[in-house]
Amino acid sequence: MRKKINRIYIVSGIMAFLLLLFAISYSFPYILTNDGDGLGLSLTSLSLGIATVLIVWAIDAKFKVNFRLRHYAFLTFMAASSFVSLYFIFPNYDKFLHFIQPILISSMLFYMMRDLKIDVKWKIVFTFSIMCALTGMWEIAEFGLDRMLDLHLQGVFLKLQSWQKLGVILDPLTDTHMDMVFGNLGAFTYALTTYFYLKLIKKR
Repeated sequence: MRKKINRIYIVSGIMAFLLLLFAISYSFPYILTNDGDGLGLSLTSLSLGIATVLIVWAIDAKFKVNFRLRHYAFLTFMAASSFVSLYFIFPNYDKFLHFIQPILISSMLFYMMRDLKIDVKWKIVFTFSIMCALTGMWEIAEFGLDRMLDLHLQGVFLKLQSWQKLGVILDPLTDTHMDMVFGNLGAFTYALTTYFYLKLIKKR
């Protein structure tokens, strides 16, 4: 019962933090995406971030995964980075997130497999494979949201004067392929690092 209460406190704190950060972001219109014109994108990002936290919490509670505090910290970072965004000022910010986020998610996936009665190398392979699949699913979701809501999720743009005036840095097709490359590279980095780290620990 104690663990369940602590988990609820953690999730409630994360959501409160995200909502506060979202409100504060409107004080910095040229640093963050929220300049008033991008309200639809910002609200969508916030909603997806909160939904992700709730889904992970539900999985944690239902299947007794017992995620650590660091995993919820990873979730907070990923949710906040979706709307506390430098996309329209630093074009490479998007690629940084597509590289670092799969590393964080892979850590959570690998943790979920800790009790499987299979060799560690296969846990790493499964983690890498699932992460690559999630990367592809994410790009499909971005494509769908762009088609329905025109949120400029695919493609890299540089904000000129307002939300309506965007300079194209990367067209949507090139950006999608590069996102998948960086995402898979992040997953591979985690897999390779974990393999050699565990191998080193085993030798000691």
